[in-house]
Amino acid sequence: MVSLAVAGGVCVAGGYGSSLLPIKALGETDFWYTSPSYVWIRLGVLLFLMSLFWFLDNRLERTPRLVRFRPQWIATFGRESYFVYIVHRFIIFGWLLNPFLNIEEIAAARLTWITALPVAGAVVGALALLSSAWHLLKKDHPPVVRGLLSWFWLTTAYYILMNPF
Repeated sequence: MVSLAVAGGVCVAGGYGSSLLPIKALGETDFWYTSPSYVWIRLGVLLFLMSLFWFLDNRLERTPRLVRFRPQWIATFGRESYFVYIVHRFIIFGWLLNPFLNIEEIAAARLTWITALPVAGAVVGALALLSSAWHLLKKDHPPVVRGLLSWFWLTTAYYILMNPF
């Protein structure tokens, strides 16, 4: 994991360094939206954070008196990360069948960072409950999960293929 942290540092340094160059490979870009340098910086931060959390998790696992401070919902988030990712996208941006019922449409323009913190906490809490429920459903009722996944993908495919954008 040290190599992952080093790779993250290299990505951050390379992204920052490339943003300082007078030559722009893709023409004029907005650093915060379309710049490849910003993508490299974000990737580097992600890699570094992954290695940091791996280190902390291993430290907790090796220290028996600290294991009790390890929240179980974080482990469930890790096991069900794809489910958490998909559901959080639905909560924040909506879904094909209901694009207007989401946080972005309802409150994003009115939220400051201070008022967004409780909303983010509520989203994380809801995702913790949903990921735990999904994990139990997968373990105890696999046919139901297969049916739900089939419905989701068939509905999405139908909507994309039959409705021109």
